Amino acid sequence: MNLLPNAGPTAPTNHVDLDRCFSTVSRDRDPESIAIESYSDLYGHLWGGRGWPDILKSRLVVVLGEPGSGKTAELRQQAARLRATGEAALFIRLDEIATQGWDAALSPDDRITLTHWHTGQGNVTIFLDSVDESKIRQAEDFYRALRRTVAALGSAGLRRARFVLSSRISEWHPETDGAEVIRLLTVPSAAPQGDNNAAEPAAALELVQLQPLDRERIGRFAAARGINPVEDFLTALERAHAWEFARRPLDVTDLAAYWIQHNRLGSLTDLLEFSITRNLRETPAREKLDPLTLAQARAGAEDLAAAAVVCRTLTFRIPDGNLMSGGLDARACLPPSWTPAQISALLSRPIFDGASYGHIRFHHRRLLEFLAATWLRRHLAEGAGLDELEQLCFAKNGDQRILRAAFASVAAWLCAGDGSWHERFRTWVLDSAPSIHLRFGDPAALEPGYRRRLLAALSVRGRERGWLGLETSRSALGRLVSPELVPKSSPHRRPISGFRPSQRDAPSSSLRPCS
Repeated sequence: MNLLPNAGPTAPTNHVDLDRCFSTVSRDRDPESIAIESYSDLYGHLWGGRGWPDILKSRLVVVLGEPGSGKTAELRQQAARLRATGEAALFIRLDEIATQGWDAALSPDDRITLTHWHTGQGNVTIFLDSVDESKIRQAEDFYRALRRTVAALGSAGLRRARFVLSSRISEWHPETDGAEVIRLLTVPSAAPQGDNNAAEPAAALELVQLQPLDRERIGRFAAARGINPVEDFLTALERAHAWEFARRPLDVTDLAAYWIQHNRLGSLTDLLEFSITRNLRETPAREKLDPLTLAQARAGAEDLAAAAVVCRTLTFRIPDGNLMSGGLDARACLPPSWTPAQISALLSRPIFDGASYGHIRFHHRRLLEFLAATWLRRHLAEGAGLDELEQLCFAKNGDQRILRAAFASVAAWLCAGDGSWHERFRTWVLDSAPSIHLRFGDPAALEPGYRRRLLAALSVRGRERGWLGLETSRSALGRLVSPELVPKSSPHRRPISGFRPSQRDAPSSSLRPCS
């Protein structure tokens, strides 16, 4: 330990300590399973994960996280925490090192810390924030920031330094970025002269990913954002079946703003539109360099969502200087007029998550399905024929229509609306696959008369077959039911409170400490 005078505040005043947990990222993992795990963790399957004390045992760590996951806040807080205990720690932005130089990037408190550390014998932990921000102008800026850091520390100082970097997953390129970090920041092992292993790195580069928030952490963060009583907000999340929209601090901030403004959370459709609009806007720090308008970003997201559904591929490749296997090429899915800068800007939006190295996917599959449906609505409004939609969504067996499995989720969203083509499309769905509304879309957005016809169609199928096996969830049933489904003349009419979510629909109710 390197005991230092307490320079400056011990912690950011607006930080909310959430005791964040991390998962180790392995290149051997299947990209789809990694992405699915990030969502299933919401539903009460967090395995405890690793905490900061364990992470900081490594000399070289890269913390990966999606936009809005809280990477910067976590690094800044850990630097303040270490300094409060008398250890040397610096928090520095990589983009400022690249553009302004090492000395200019240091705060007055950092300079004091660095001076005492240089004259002492202990180690220093240097938190280098935001690889992605340092690459806004060009990727070379990130490497320039690393070289300036090494030059400022010197070879002796480098041996006494530990590094924690942060990055969006989509902007971290393991083949290039990882190799350069290892080359510049690792030091040779201390070994006897003539030992062939002396040039090997003393510490390997460790990659970890921030885990999503559970119920307790969501509540703690919402309370800090002005929600009072917070239990009303959490209960509304349960009743709206909206846990999937609260996995990151940014998500909770958005939901809290919606709650404070409307004193409710709204329907699934409302939440999706709200989430899409918020997550397609660029952050203020990057807004001036943004080559996309919000309308362009929305159209591009719809194009990519439609391509993912048609091609039955959920991931998109991120160029990394070499050929990545699997995933769609986003350039081929967008209009030819889109520039590389516009494509890169779209893929960096918080609406996308990093599924694994070199690949991204939509933040949630429900977002993809909703955007694909809005893409189809847009093209129908622009003159596409209903017969084209029919051929896309349905196969034919004589006079019988069979809903294609790949379009089941999109078809459920298309049934909501009052356009000239909606009634015919809804009839096709009722005749071929009425049960899709028990799994997909937003049943609450369906017109009550159609919902009654849906229940009648399911009843007829059950009588004809003698049984009816349905795959559904409490959240879908909760959105389907309403007092409007019971005829006013029915003697059994009474208020319907809806279904409460099962354990798999809600995140864990108890905070699991990190190991």
